[in-house]
Amino acid sequence: MARITRSAFIKKGKWNTLETRWSNAKIHFYFRRPEGAKIRVKYGVGWFSKTRQNQTLDGIERKSISVGSWGLTRAKIQVKPLIDQNIDFEIVTEGP
Repeated sequence: MARITRSAFIKKGKWNTLETRWSNAKIHFYFRRPEGAKIRVKYGVGWFSKTRQNQTLDGIERKSISVGSWGLTRAKIQVKPLIDQNIDFEIVTEGP
């Protein structure tokens, strides 16, 4: 199991892609702040894309999004904040 902490600057009012991964391995993303920001996973490309795991951060509880190994599909981890700011998140990968 590997743990990585990342930080990114995100702009308000639009969905910002933090990471793009192929869903061929189990990966967890953990967020706590910024309060009021929305997080989601978008699988696929264009008209064939699906949005899953929509959540809103409350600034207190740690929220998690997982990308599974159910196929070779592109997964975008996205966040939409209320104001322009930095976001810290943790990535945990399972497996060898």
